[in-house]
Amino acid sequence: MIENLMIIAAVLESIVILVLAEPVLNRMSPCAPFAVRLSVHAIAMGSAIRLFHLAACHTPSWSSLLQVGGFSALLLCHQIGNLWCADRRKEPRHNRRASDDVGR
Repeated sequence: MIENLMIIAAVLESIVILVLAEPVLNRMSPCAPFAVRLSVHAIAMGSAIRLFHLAACHTPSWSSLLQVGGFSALLLCHQIGNLWCADRRKEPRHNRRASDDVGR
């Protein structure tokens, strides 16, 4: 029973990382260091390989569940923060007049 819950949690974590790694790479500036880009690619590939291991009924360890769960939570928080701040990015603060902020 606990092993099945661990496998389900690991599958969800891996899917979250695979889905959210691509937008992270797209948001990187062209001058981002190669090592940072390579690390995000490696994490995404590791999640894909982890799905194959889970499909072969390998039970993940508790430490890997915590580590990958923390990283997937970090990606989720980053993505949610980008969605909440999307309306603020439409008009940069330096383009607003001082009188626009008076009524807020």
